[in-house]
Amino acid sequence: MDIIKKFTLIIVVFITINVLSQNKYKEAKILLKDSIEVSGLAKISGNIIKFKKSKKDKKKKYNYRKAMKLTFKNGDQHVFKISNGKIILPKIETLGKISLFSIQKTVTNFDFDHTGNNTPPRSNGSNTFTIYYFGRDNSYSVTALRNKKSDEKIYNEFFKNCKVFVDLSLEEKQKFNGMKGTVEFYNENCK
Repeated sequence: MDIIKKFTLIIVVFITINVLSQNKYKEAKILLKDSIEVSGLAKISGNIIKFKKSKKDKKKKYNYRKAMKLTFKNGDQHVFKISNGKIILPKIETLGKISLFSIQKTVTNFDFDHTGNNTPPRSNGSNTFTIYYFGRDNSYSVTALRNKKSDEKIYNEFFKNCKVFVDLSLEEKQKFNGMKGTVEFYNENCK
């Protein structure tokens, strides 16, 4: 393996460890399917809850078959939902007739040398973005908001029965405090 490949591998490993280390165990409670609540340290890894009673304990994994809800000490709550046939573990933003959920994703950016000098890729920081999901009442199924075209269809589907909302001008709708404000307006003003 030449020096450039080794250097590239070291950088990729370093960045991966750095990104993964940001997701540390935090104080939390897990509500299990049998209504028992366990307290300790937890973190989310994809759609799995990794849990330890204390820092020194061995980790346990909880999936949607064993757990119902994860509540961190800061108040953030996560529940298992289904989106496009996949199990996800989003954060609850607001609950009601229409509920809003979110998942934060982090993507590491790389710079590549396009001059032909065989320079290995360098990390150019990372971007964190949020994917939002709408759900109705207590449904397990949620719908992801992904792009402008499909989001407009989703908004129309979820909010079409609310004359108060539909009659608002675009300017008035933009005054809401993001998606959470929109959903809260719907839940307070629509039947």
